[in-house]
Amino acid sequence: MIGDGSDATDLVLDESDPQLLVNMSLWRDVDALAAFVYCQSDHLSFMGRRKERFERIALLKVRGLSAEAFTFRQPFAAPDRMPAHPVRDECG
Repeated sequence: MIGDGSDATDLVLDESDPQLLVNMSLWRDVDALAAFVYCQSDHLSFMGRRKERFERIALLKVRGLSAEAFTFRQPFAAPDRMPAHPVRDECG
């Protein structure tokens, strides 16, 4: 997914919130995503500084955990009903 500037960061989803970034990734399952999030070195360095960049996701804040806004500690089943298991936030 790219915008006019060759990446997704220039796509405007909501004019009222200039800090909102669009990102789209496709993962085989939540375990594959968690392996990237918690074990890939470039992503770890980025996530280590996430408080500098991200505000809390509004949907998660307003509605709490749901299939639309969830955490790795409490994922929800996929649309095909495959169960989702909590993911530990460590490699190994």
